[in-house]
Amino acid sequence: MKRFKNLTAILLAFVMVFLVGFSFDKKSYAKEELKIAQYITNKKLEMKEENGKVFYKGIFEGKIPLAKVIESYSNLMVMAKDKNGYPHGKDGKNQIAYIDYNLKFPNGIKVDKITTVSNSNMIPQSTITKELKNNNINFKFRLTDQNWKGVYEAFLEDMKDVSKHTVDVTVEYSFEGTKADFEKIKYEKIKGQGDFSFYPYGWAAASKMEVFLQVYKIDSLNINICEN
Repeated sequence: MKRFKNLTAILLAFVMVFLVGFSFDKKSYAKEELKIAQYITNKKLEMKEENGKVFYKGIFEGKIPLAKVIESYSNLMVMAKDKNGYPHGKDGKNQIAYIDYNLKFPNGIKVDKITTVSNSNMIPQSTITKELKNNNINFKFRLTDQNWKGVYEAFLEDMKDVSKHTVDVTVEYSFEGTKADFEKIKYEKIKGQGDFSFYPYGWAAASKMEVFLQVYKIDSLNINICEN
């Protein structure tokens, strides 16, 4: 009995050390961000003033060569495919991983039209979803639903011509109001942030414990609502 109690004490001590050493809401972040902001622009489509009011229409455009963006991490895909792994997403086991991206427009701006087009083998057009709520657009760009071997093969296809195999996003937006209000809002920013994340193992994805989640952050976007 005494031996049993000693063993129990040792196990409890081990568990306590484990819990202290790991925070289960702490994700594992890669050191290098995925550089997407450089592929994003915005420009004026139309601007007019009438009777003290201003009408402005602009367009946000992103043409993202995803394979080029993740090229520096391609060796990790090779390792994963050699182990016949599957990119389990943050939603759980056997749920494909995706890029989760939020685009925030200032209050007072009207989002008129959102368009997404994928020419990437890695991100099939049919897997893209978008949701607009309170001037925040959430995009989910899901990988092709295959194991890492299939994803890596799609990556290699995209790398053959990164200028053609892009994921394109356009958002048309507008402002209508007084000149005084326009003078204030034209200095506001369109802000974007997001990440790509996955669980390296099925059992980790089944647990949904974020300590096992591998996260690759996307560099922050911060551009003027009106073109310079």
